[in-house]
Amino acid sequence: MRDQHEAELTTVIDEQRKTTDAIEHYLQAFENGTLDESLFGERIKALSARSTELRARREELEDAIANETVPMPSREELQVIRNIVATALKEGDAAAQKRLVQEVVQEIRVQDRGHIVPIFRIPTTDETPPNPKVREMEGCGWA
Repeated sequence: MRDQHEAELTTVIDEQRKTTDAIEHYLQAFENGTLDESLFGERIKALSARSTELRARREELEDAIANETVPMPSREELQVIRNIVATALKEGDAAAQKRLVQEVVQEIRVQDRGHIVPIFRIPTTDETPPNPKVREMEGCGWA
């Protein structure tokens, strides 16, 4: 569900930017004297209403994402993942280690040189590998 919310949020932010740009375009033309208010007044009202709707939806999505709880993996699931990671690091070649990191690191947030936070993705038992090019790792919960 989080992925759906984030995808929709991206779309809403893009639409909000386009709507704001359109309003600015009309206002700039009006201020420059190249467009009469009677020609664009209704359009500005419609765009302003759309902007308000988008802002409300954006806030809803941001709240939903912030409040979404992700189920914690069980101790057994974590142990399986630890074993896979340990095996890949001890026995895998550089390419296998790189594939592993690409699968478990969802994103890296860099605030500054001294503050880098990796965000890890732990697969659940009912999902398939997100990247079909990556070799399946036995016991990781991917079918």
